Amino acid sequence: MSRSCRTALLVAVILSGCGVTPEDSARQVEPPGGTPPAWPSQPSPPDDAGTVPERLYLIRGDEIVPVVRHVSSEPSPGDLLDDLLAGPADSERRAGLTSALLGDDIIIGVDVVDNNAVVELAAGLDDTSRNDQVLAFGQIVCTLDAHPLITGVSFTGDGQAVAVPVADGSLSTGPLAAADYTAMLTDR
Repeated sequence: MSRSCRTALLVAVILSGCGVTPEDSARQVEPPGGTPPAWPSQPSPPDDAGTVPERLYLIRGDEIVPVVRHVSSEPSPGDLLDDLLAGPADSERRAGLTSALLGDDIIIGVDVVDNNAVVELAAGLDDTSRNDQVLAFGQIVCTLDAHPLITGVSFTGDGQAVAVPVADGSLSTGPLAAADYTAMLTDR
């Protein structure tokens, strides 16, 4: 049996086995009565999303990227650091954003004195590479500098001033601002 004969036989077997008999002409089909079903609506944002913008700085490659989240009330400097240390949200991760901050135990606390945020560091950032340190401190400085009450950021360890790397590779005891990391900032 030729290939075309086998194909025709197979098509005939399939059509005869489906239980639909052919008709000589087309016929009108009436739709079912009643109200058509509604399309599902778009999900509403979560109740805890809030309307107050919170600006954090995350990492993509070797760049510091601003992201805006919405929270229920104006975040304090401590809230900003907590949210920054929690890392990127799932949607931010899917967009390729990461963090150079290695966990939530690298910062002991933050105090604001005369509009200067003083961040008390734990020992955790000493375990990262020099480039990761620049990115990590850049994330912290840019995030805190975005707060309306903060004009500079300094770092301490055991109550003593700590010199941290800035974008040009130098070390500074601050107070620092986002402008010290401009070469690493991007808006994409």
